[in-house]
This record gives sequence, C-alpha cells and structure tokens, in this order.
Amino acid sequence: MGKRGRLPMPPHLRLLKGDGRPSRARQPVAAEIPATKPEPPSWLPEQACAEWRSVSGELFRLGLLTTLDTAPLAAWAVAAARFKAASEALQAMPESERLISKGKVNPLVKIVRNAADEMHTRAYFLH
Repeated sequence: MGKRGRLPMPPHLRLLKGDGRPSRARQPVAAEIPATKPEPPSWLPEQACAEWRSVSGELFRLGLLTTLDTAPLAAWAVAAARFKAASEALQAMPESERLISKGKVNPLVKIVRNAADEMHTRAYFLH
C-alpha cells in the first residue's frame, strides 16, 4: 500500500503560501525550453499536425512548450483532430439523425464527447 496522508505541496505553491520554513522547501525542477519551436512528431496524422501547429507557436512564445510537453501536446492534437472530424461529420448529417439514429445514441455524439473529455484532460500543459 502507498503512503497515506496529504500529497506534498508543489514548491511554487509553497513559496506563494509562505510556510515560513525555507529549509524544507524543495528546489523546483525546471524543464528545458528548446531554442527553437519543436516540430510535430513524424507519426502524427495530418489533421493532428495542423492542430499542433495552430497552438505550438503561441505556447512556445509564452515559454510553456518544453521538451517534456511534446508527447502531451501530440496526444492533445490527436484528440482535437478527432473532435473536429467527428463534429464536422455530425453537422453534415440531417438534424433529425444527429442525436438519435435508429433508436440509439448516434456514435458520432459519443466520439465528440470522448474527444472533448480527452482534450480537457490532456490540456494540463496549457496552464
């Protein structure tokens, strides 16, 4: 069984809170920020590469895109591409079949919902 109790507070929050014990404060780990904007991985689909390029420039400009963030950004880009494709396919359907088709929830609705959830959970690198 793992450790019990509260998780330790991250160093940057500990400094903001000012717990009065600098001797116990851990030094934050700084990720390496590349000199140039990273290119999308070669295995990303074309639509995901477009999503990567649409956000990576601004993330890099703000100093939020480090070498540790390339995999989460790639996962987010794949989910964003899936969300966009399913949303467009859903909009192309007749309005009467968008939510319920043949007595069941339209599978595209589930794909859109799951992709949106995945984008939300993978977006921690955007903060």
